Amino acid sequence: MMRIFAGLACIACAACTHAPAGEAPAGRAFACSGAEPFWSLDIDAYNATLKTPDDHGIQSADMAGEWVDVDLSDGAVEWRGQGVSYAITRRQCFSEAGTEFEFETDLAALFPRSPAAPGCCRRVR
Repeated sequence: MMRIFAGLACIACAACTHAPAGEAPAGRAFACSGAEPFWSLDIDAYNATLKTPDDHGIQSADMAGEWVDVDLSDGAVEWRGQGVSYAITRRQCFSEAGTEFEFETDLAALFPRSPAAPGCCRRVR
């Protein structure tokens, strides 16, 4: 798990395109989470924060990027940072606890030992 975060930290440093100080990012924002492996992703117009537990607590990685497709009329949105991309699809999704969400995603590319890292998302704005 530590190798994942070492790589994400490099990506975050290489793509520093944050919103101007004191200015709220415009556009869409989502809060996503999944299990096996457990993870959460908070994503807005300019930043994404991925968190996963490890043996010593919670690991976190911040990444800079932006929405490249924000038109939900086709049922999906995409956020892209340097070296990473997240697609969030409007499709019924149920969490491990049985909670229903309107959006789903899969972060398998970030978890090399996992063939899938599915999760559900809720729109924050």
